[in-house]
Order: sequence, then structure tokens, then C-alpha cells
Amino acid sequence: MGIGATLFMSDKFKAVDSTYSEFIAQDYQAEVDLVASTRSLVSIGYAAYQTLAYDAQDPAFKAASDFYKDTAGSLIARLQQSKGGRPEDAEAIDAFIARSNDVIAKTDAAVKLGSGRAAEALAILAQADILIRPLLSDMRDLTTLMKKNINARANELTQQTRSTIFISLTMLTLIFAASIAAALLVSARGITAPIARLRERMTSLARGDTAVAFSSRFQLKR
Repeated sequence: MGIGATLFMSDKFKAVDSTYSEFIAQDYQAEVDLVASTRSLVSIGYAAYQTLAYDAQDPAFKAASDFYKDTAGSLIARLQQSKGGRPEDAEAIDAFIARSNDVIAKTDAAVKLGSGRAAEALAILAQADILIRPLLSDMRDLTTLMKKNINARANELTQQTRSTIFISLTMLTLIFAASIAAALLVSARGITAPIARLRERMTSLARGDTAVAFSSRFQLKR
């Protein structure tokens, strides 16, 4: 019974651990990815403007251009990962991805124009800025909502863990109490009582009483 109770508790704690691991892998990671994507969104505008600061022949232009490409790719990748972590927010994140692609289309056009056509490129980047500001605000709003949901879910899991511990310990206590009671009952009926009867019969024999047979399984043989 003790082994069974231990296995029961292990199963319960394993279920709680699996739930918490899933929570970390999905909800928490989704928030992390969305926060990272907001940083990428801010960086993409800066990276695009940076490419206009250098001539195409300048080695610094290549570094700025590579930084821009990495930032643009990171933005979409992070948003995709965030959507995979929280399916309930998939529709909102799909909208973010579409709006981010609109931003990238404009910053790509500006980067292609380069410093040689800086005036045109800056005009396009100004249009991208108009798209970035509300998108950034909406992404931050969803991040805040995710954080609230994570806190609520974390509290729920804490209560579930405490409940599991309490129920498991209570059941374990009851099982061991029942085991002890059963052991005492078996001992009283199967061992103590026959020995007491044997002692009584031996006492009567010592007094010379040989007429009465042993009770139960113990019979006096003449």
C-alpha cells in the first residue's frame, strides 16, 4: 500500500510538472518572442536609416546592410514563433506579420535606393515610420495582455500544485492509517486471540481440567 501511495503521488507530481513545462514552453516563450519582435521592429527603422549614412562603396555600408537584413528576418521569425506558442493569439499575430511585411517592403525600397537617392529614400522611410508607430503600440499592448495572462496562469498552477500536495499527503496519511489499523486487526484476531485462548487452556490444564477440549483449531488429544 505504501508503494502504491508513492506511485500515486509520483504520477500526480509528474502531471503538474508536465503542465508547468508546457506553460513555460508555450505561454512564457510566446511573450519572450513577441517582446523580441518589438525590439526588431524598432531596430529595423534604425538599420534602414543607417544604410543611407554610407556610400555603397564604403565597407561600413555592407555592415549596415547586413544588420538591416538580419533585423528584418528576425522580426518575422520572432512573430512566427510567438504565434506557435499561443494559438489563441494567432489571429492578432498574423495581422502583425502582415503589417510588418508592409513596413519591410518600404524599408527595402529605401535601402535599395541608397545614399545616392537619399531624398527619395528618406521620403519612403518616413512612410515606414508612420506604419511602425501604431504597429509597435499594438504589439506592446498584446505583450502586456500576455504578461497578465501568464501571471494569472502562474497563480493557477501554484494553487494546483498546493492542492496536489495537500491531497496527496492526505491520501498517503489515510492509506498508512488504514494499513496500520488493518495490521492491528489481523494481529488481534489471527495471533493475539489464539494465543490468549491457548494460555487460558494451559492454565485450566494446570488445574487438572482435562475434560474441556481446546477451542478453535487447538484440540486436546487424549
